[in-house]
Amino acid sequence: MKQILIIKNWDMDLNTYINQERGHWSKAAAIKKDLTFLVEMEAKSQKLKIMQSPISVTCIWETKNEKKDPDNLAFGLKFILDGLVQAGILKNDGYGDIISITHFFAATGKDQVNVTLYNDQGEVKKDA
Repeated sequence: MKQILIIKNWDMDLNTYINQERGHWSKAAAIKKDLTFLVEMEAKSQKLKIMQSPISVTCIWETKNEKKDPDNLAFGLKFILDGLVQAGILKNDGYGDIISITHFFAATGKDQVNVTLYNDQGEVKKDA
């Protein structure tokens, strides 16, 4: 099974989050709560179906320009996975549930993230 979640106007990055957190811990907590809820609502409105573990995740991070570093953008995956768990799309986001994460980055003139979730067929050998 393969599903795509599109989150428009995604402009959160690690530097912004850290700056808010330095101002007051409650500001960072509010960001996490708001973005997790945003993802939950987007998943429900886009009618994503429950995914059986394990899954792989691919994120395409689109930005208006190349000013934000890729590692700062990828930090947002924390909120995305938490929102998918909160929406009931994923059972959890631990080792038994997520077996691979891939990121791609592009300056496309818009702030958006496209998240592809797909089930891997076959067993992953932990001692391989």
